[in-house]
Amino acid sequence: MGIPTNYPGLTPEMVKLIKGRAYMLSRSYGHTPEDREDLEQDMALHLLSALSRHDPARSSLATFANRVIDLWTKMLVRERRAACRDFRAVDCSLDEPRSDEEGERTTLGDIIGEGDVVTLSERSLGYIEAVELKVVVETIVATLPSVLQELCLALMSQTAGEVSASTGIPRTTIASRVKLIRKVFESAGLGGSRSFRRNSKSSHM
Repeated sequence: MGIPTNYPGLTPEMVKLIKGRAYMLSRSYGHTPEDREDLEQDMALHLLSALSRHDPARSSLATFANRVIDLWTKMLVRERRAACRDFRAVDCSLDEPRSDEEGERTTLGDIIGEGDVVTLSERSLGYIEAVELKVVVETIVATLPSVLQELCLALMSQTAGEVSASTGIPRTTIASRVKLIRKVFESAGLGGSRSFRRNSKSSHM
């Protein structure tokens, strides 16, 4: 049955969007029809957590909801393809050490900050903390222009140099976009302020 059409906090249009996307996902990327209800619930909770960040001056509520669900779907698909151990965990390559032939190392994990993500996996963060951080990251990325969203997704598995080589976008352009993305994360409390950094005392235990 899945989530009800009158799901608290969501409009009927949002529920319709979620149900349609869950139906599609439940028949692909290793999911089964039995996963449909779980997918609906996960998407509904994620969208609810993101709604507080909606800025009416930048987009309509419907457009914002579509962006949030689209990004959630893209990240889920990337995680399934990467064969992460748990589809709810943060992408296992988000902060994987990567360097190109020139020693460059710029991934989405670098943008967010070492102290915030560590490795963003259940091996280094508590499960709940990892899931919470993933929700925050997805929500922030959903507020970015589409061109910056695509760059964030690319940086989850590639360095800036690799993105430049595969897309033909000059490195200087990518570097300037990375700076914009980093400012957004820092203004949200990630990267500069280390709001999600583990307790300093516990990290040395």
